[in-house]
Amino acid sequence: MISVKFLLRILTGFLVLFTLGGVFYPGEMMKSFGMRYTKEAAAIVPFALMGQLFLIILTLQIINWIKDLSKVKMTYSFITFMPFCLNVYQAVTGVVPLTIAFYFEQAIWLTFVISFYIVKK
Repeated sequence: MISVKFLLRILTGFLVLFTLGGVFYPGEMMKSFGMRYTKEAAAIVPFALMGQLFLIILTLQIINWIKDLSKVKMTYSFITFMPFCLNVYQAVTGVVPLTIAFYFEQAIWLTFVISFYIVKK
């Protein structure tokens, strides 16, 4: 059976992957979502990546700080639901186009939402 600890580590792996993509290939990442990497985006992307880094560090540390990780599973279900909701809102309002990368990312977030919700311990 999958544990909360294992899910947190998998989530961290995806967050690291997303962050590295943003660090080394920000233009390509944005292009895959139908956006251009402009001078303005170049100014804000490092702050978004720093937020990702904060979540990575906290997620890794929570594994060490909390003995009963079932206490954090609903919080992480909600945390992983937030980008899903934001992506849907942005797609509905026309901010981002519906690309393959959009659907792939949505599937990843929903998998985590459901997994954190149903995992036992």
